Amino acid sequence: MIDFNKIIKFFKNTNIPENMLNRGQVVLNNFLKPMKILFEQKNVPKDPWTDDQIEFLLQTLSNMDTDKDSNAARVGEREARIASNLHLKTSAGFCHGIGRSGFLTAPQPKAPGGSIMYDITNRLAKNILNNFGLPNIEKAIIVPLCTGMSLSLTLGALKQESDDKASHNKRTVLVPQIDHKSLIKSIYLMGFKSKIVSGRIYGDAVRIPIEDIKTNFDDDCFAIISITSFFPPREHDDIKEISKFAKEKNLIHVVINAYGVQSPEWMKLIRSAIDAGRVDAIIQSTDKNFLTPVGGALIASPYTKTITKISQAYAGRASASPVVDFLISMLSLGISGYRKLI
Repeated sequence: MIDFNKIIKFFKNTNIPENMLNRGQVVLNNFLKPMKILFEQKNVPKDPWTDDQIEFLLQTLSNMDTDKDSNAARVGEREARIASNLHLKTSAGFCHGIGRSGFLTAPQPKAPGGSIMYDITNRLAKNILNNFGLPNIEKAIIVPLCTGMSLSLTLGALKQESDDKASHNKRTVLVPQIDHKSLIKSIYLMGFKSKIVSGRIYGDAVRIPIEDIKTNFDDDCFAIISITSFFPPREHDDIKEISKFAKEKNLIHVVINAYGVQSPEWMKLIRSAIDAGRVDAIIQSTDKNFLTPVGGALIASPYTKTITKISQAYAGRASASPVVDFLISMLSLGISGYRKLI
């Protein structure tokens, strides 16, 4: 086994001068140092990585997966059988995906490298939120789903595991008016009903007063959605007051923070809402917040058990591609690079 930090020892007896070998080792160590720090700290790096460093990390981890084992007899293998090597590029080599059937964050026996990659990525997801406005988040997860589908997954998981026995037959989700089909469709997809609270015009803005939300509440409601960012003239919801109301009425409260990580003001709203009342989960789009291709979301919660429930509700093994996309963005931006963007 080669220790890259001591690679020059293999060439001590060659005609290459020792000072040249030592210089080369310094360069190589500098290249590898960010990876060592990442494995030790499991945080978003302070400074950006180079593309070469990111690619080296991905290749190293993906080569740990069993589909790369040239000595294995893959008789009966069901997954990671690919038609073209182009698939290796689109998946960054993680053809086995992530998770196990029925548990998204469970280690995958056929993908040791993919499991490490996913564990690191989820830790970076929590860390980036902690650094940019939500220090009171306990757990986060990257899912290969859009924002709307992530809401379906979250509502389905939390409704199913509700501690309130009386809410078992309740089907209604309170929704402050959003003139966008995706979130409403995500509620219908789960077999739930939406009760939309109409907005009011205040000057050049549209708002949904908390009083109107309280008035629209009925005994069939089991959850409420709040929104930080939406298309003007719609303003953000009064998330803090909604969180208090959710706590009072024992409602599942999901914050749709689709664009919000890039806004310190909106992150402050969520932080205060968590402290003041009940917030079960916060959903962020990875492409809108972290410059990735479309197809991923970051789901976070003040409670570790909530993310566990959501992970366990995912049906099947998942694609690694949106996860890798988020990891690439975090490493290529770093804390300093992301701070410059906002």
